[in-house]
Amino acid sequence: SALQDIGEIKYKRRDYDKSIEYYKECLEISDSLDIKMMELSLLKIISQIYMEKRDFKSAYEYLNKYNEIYEINEKTLSDRSTEEHELELNLASQKLELEKNKTYSKILVLGLIFLAIGIGYAIYNYHKQNKLNTLLKNNIQQKDILLKEIHHRVKNNLTVISGLLELQS
Repeated sequence: SALQDIGEIKYKRRDYDKSIEYYKECLEISDSLDIKMMELSLLKIISQIYMEKRDFKSAYEYLNKYNEIYEINEKTLSDRSTEEHELELNLASQKLELEKNKTYSKILVLGLIFLAIGIGYAIYNYHKQNKLNTLLKNNIQQKDILLKEIHHRVKNNLTVISGLLELQS
């Protein structure tokens, strides 16, 4: 930053050679630190200084370097942006898939709960029906026994009446 400030002071004083030296030193530092935005601005400034110095060949060279780095930087930013968008899309689709799976899981759990309740109700009804059938069978057996007993008593009564009629005759 200090070198850049000194280069700017030398540029304003129209000491172009010294100004270019300071800016080139800044350019080397920004290149070693891989600070692309600073590199771009320095290349543009150096190109402008050479233009004012009327050294068009050097100005053209630095402008070409500026354009190359700018295009590479833009391509890198574009690629990075594309990758970020792809990652965001993948993340969104994974979230959607996760939500869908959660929904399916909830539906499956609810279905299993209702199935268990239905099976429990069916078993309850089956046992209830079995008890009822057992009670009805016992009731029918008791009524059959009572009916046989009534038949037996009627028969005995008829026999008694028959015996009394025989005695009377």
